[in-house]
This record gives sequence, structure tokens and C-alpha cells, in this order.
Amino acid sequence: MITAGLVVAACSSNEVSIGGPIDLQISSNAPVTQGDTLRLGYEAVGRSLLGMVVTWGDASLDSVFMNGAQSASGTASHLYADTGSFTITARLVDQVDGTDVKELTIRVDP
Repeated sequence: MITAGLVVAACSSNEVSIGGPIDLQISSNAPVTQGDTLRLGYEAVGRSLLGMVVTWGDASLDSVFMNGAQSASGTASHLYADTGSFTITARLVDQVDGTDVKELTIRVDP
């Protein structure tokens, strides 16, 4: 987190917080049954978030655009055609701090 001192009349100072180090947290509603939608919750913090790419572990991917935000949260959804174990990879990109990658292994039951 960047903290900037601000000097105003009478020489008092205040702190202004601007974003924070890049951080991504993900969670899901797994396990799901085949035919049910898997929901991937995400919370992202950074200084200038560009977006996130989610690979679902079944050769498909989705993108979430963040357009320079300092924080973002939401849900991405996916429907698996097959049963089994899948590793979801979420890659968050920040213009200032680079990337943060998180993985989550989920199960799709018959």
C-alpha cells in the first residue's frame, strides 16, 4: 500500500491510501454436479488492475477487464461438459505490480 503525506494549512498532515500490493483471492461453490454452473468468486486488489484471465482446466478460458481499478470483486461462471477434477487458474494483471496467480482444484460429480 502506498501512503502519501498531505500537507495543508497549519502544517497538519493526513494520510491518503492509494491501492495496495497486488493480491488475488478466489473461491468456488465446488463440488458441483455435471450440468450445474460452477461459480468462481474473486476479490482483487492492486494499484492499477488491468484484468484477470481464468483458465477453467478444460481448455476454455474467460477474461475479466478491470480498466485500471484499484480493487475489484465478482463472480465468473462456467459449465463443465465432463465430470472429474479440474484445476482452475486465475491470473491477475496489474500495470504497476505485475501478476498474481492463484489455482484451485475443483470436482464435477456425475
